[in-house]
Amino acid sequence: MAGEHSYRRSLLRLRALLRDALLGAVLVFGKEMLAFLPNVEIVSMLIMAYTVVYRWRALVPIYVFVALETVIYPFPPTVVMYLYVWAILFAVVMLLPKRALPAPVYMLIGGLFGLAFGALCAPVQALFFQLSAQGTLAWIAAGFSFDITHAIGNVAICVLTPVVIRLLQRLEKQAHFS
Repeated sequence: MAGEHSYRRSLLRLRALLRDALLGAVLVFGKEMLAFLPNVEIVSMLIMAYTVVYRWRALVPIYVFVALETVIYPFPPTVVMYLYVWAILFAVVMLLPKRALPAPVYMLIGGLFGLAFGALCAPVQALFFQLSAQGTLAWIAAGFSFDITHAIGNVAICVLTPVVIRLLQRLEKQAHFS
């Protein structure tokens, strides 16, 4: 009996590990599928959905994504930025209730995150490119039009967040993940 319980627990851990790897790969796939659209991405929406459904466990697919992006794009500033910018989005969503909220909530968060993305990344850019405070502010200002595009794209895509949350919850019930 004890052996069966241990086997079942090991199987559930393996399923969770495979799920997390798959969710991380979905983030990469989603990012690459929209790469032809400058500063439009699905990653923010998926990270919000993962965080609502999996809570702390969402950090695993997020960092699977970061690891895979590091292999694809090994340029150091991108790697360093990705280590913390997605964690910021995760932390914001962790402050929300543990259930799906109306789409406008996620649209607002996604839009603000897209708008702030350049500023959030600026400290790393300043460090790697040895920018002064004035240079950093100029960097942020120069990229603001890209951040506006990012915000608009996030608002449009984040309308789907509650749908993705419900889909993930349904899949979890069917797969018996915990």
